[in-house]
Amino acid sequence: MLFILAFSGCSLFEDPLKDAEGAEPVSPTPISVMPELNLERVTVEVGLESFLSTNDAVGIMLADKFGINLVPVDISAADTEALESYADSGALPDVTRVDITAPYFQHWIDEGIIREIPQNLIDKFPKVAEIAQNSDELAAVGKINGGGNWFIPVDASGFYGADSGRIYYRRDWLAETAAETTEADSEATPPTEAPSAPAPSIIEDFTLMISGFAEKNSGTPNASGLTLAGGVTYLISLFGTDPESWVFENGEWVPAYYSDRMVRGLSYVRRLYDAGVISRDFDITKANTAINHMAENLTGGLIRHGDAYWMQRVMDTFAERNGITAAEAYGNHIAILPPPAVPITVGEYERYWPRSVVTGGCVISAAVDDAELEIILGMLEYTLSDEGQEIAYFGLRGETCAETVSESGERALQLFIDPSTAQPFDITEKYPSAQLMFLLDANRSRLAEYDEYIPSPMHPAIKAACTEAARVYGESAIDEGDGFLIRFLRTPAKDGLRNAMDYSAAFNRIVMGAEPVEEMFAAFKRDCEQKNIRAAITEVNAFFSQISAE
Repeated sequence: MLFILAFSGCSLFEDPLKDAEGAEPVSPTPISVMPELNLERVTVEVGLESFLSTNDAVGIMLADKFGINLVPVDISAADTEALESYADSGALPDVTRVDITAPYFQHWIDEGIIREIPQNLIDKFPKVAEIAQNSDELAAVGKINGGGNWFIPVDASGFYGADSGRIYYRRDWLAETAAETTEADSEATPPTEAPSAPAPSIIEDFTLMISGFAEKNSGTPNASGLTLAGGVTYLISLFGTDPESWVFENGEWVPAYYSDRMVRGLSYVRRLYDAGVISRDFDITKANTAINHMAENLTGGLIRHGDAYWMQRVMDTFAERNGITAAEAYGNHIAILPPPAVPITVGEYERYWPRSVVTGGCVISAAVDDAELEIILGMLEYTLSDEGQEIAYFGLRGETCAETVSESGERALQLFIDPSTAQPFDITEKYPSAQLMFLLDANRSRLAEYDEYIPSPMHPAIKAACTEAARVYGESAIDEGDGFLIRFLRTPAKDGLRNAMDYSAAFNRIVMGAEPVEEMFAAFKRDCEQKNIRAAITEVNAFFSQISAE
């Protein structure tokens, strides 16, 4: 039984827990043990990048808990060639974390290299079943393949269905603008408290706000009203269509970036660019540079990720540059703006934001029988449990952490200091097998609502703002219909188009160009046709004709 777990590189432990004021360690509480499975012990090979040993307390505990022998295999999820070699030789691991949008994934289904996962087995494990039930990605792949569960999705529930991009803005600059307007229109005595102003809720007021920010910085080198990092996709998506999706128009499905719907968003961004509102070099601006521009008072607006990690980073960077705390940065200077609503008919507005697309999942080798699959599902269920997540972020009680009780009676886990580093323990370094707890993790370390598991100095107000932003943006996530399904559909011409087309660079050129947007977009469409886009459209629509007839 070969059990390989593959991950792309990421930091699993980013911000150590600071000592809690007034908290005293209490006696360690043993972690409960799930009932032993009455199955013959089998060998389970576990493959991770640089994973060379399971001879640690967590690995031994897992082996005993599930009646298996854990054997490490060093492999990376990013090593596509190695994964395909395993599959082609008939030695694909029992369970493998993969990118379900990669062309090899559909090939493995078609060739019977991976197996379907019966619903009755999934239903035995409540947490796994809940993730599967809520996964649009799993449903889309099932529809493409005539039904069935072809992978176990990662848990992305905390993203609320929306992409993690957010609109940051300088709330203090907006308040200053409002105060200046009030002083110009009235001789009333200025208030003693810092002025405030309502955040814009519609696209017209959003445009006025960032235009005012640009005017405030007029004449300052590298200044702008709104800083972008690399592209204009988010701004275009405000108008209801994500360029990454597919849309149905004129009786057929076409890539959204090829649709005439793009002209409205591109025209809007062009107007901002021509007026000097957005950063002049947005096409080459890196994420760190964009964040620094806000911290250095060079911009009043920023579009960047707004998950827990990035929101904290934006506030920390601003605080460091301005000699204040991160909490003060959020409380007095920076806020998150919900997607501004755009007019859809006369007097009616709607909010839109790109939806999230979760590309990670665990596939099961066709060589795995139902009894072995049940063991694997049991392990995946355990990784999602409170116990498993505690191990992921804090390790084992009494060895790397202990529960503390504050003076107010609040209980929390406290990481011990590693004597060899004088820093809180790095759990996955101390226990390499703890990486198993991230098999179905869609990067919880970036979700504020999971802060109970994650050692982090995140301020409560920032945490609350992060969670609320995820909810509000989730309500604005674009409903793509079957366009979402097409994201996972593999056809020869569509896969070739994926490598041939760089619509983002083309859109940047349109925004920065001098010719009319409509003319430049028409030229872009002709270029798409030269790159065989019609063949991809034909294949995709033939697929829909086929499933409609069945």
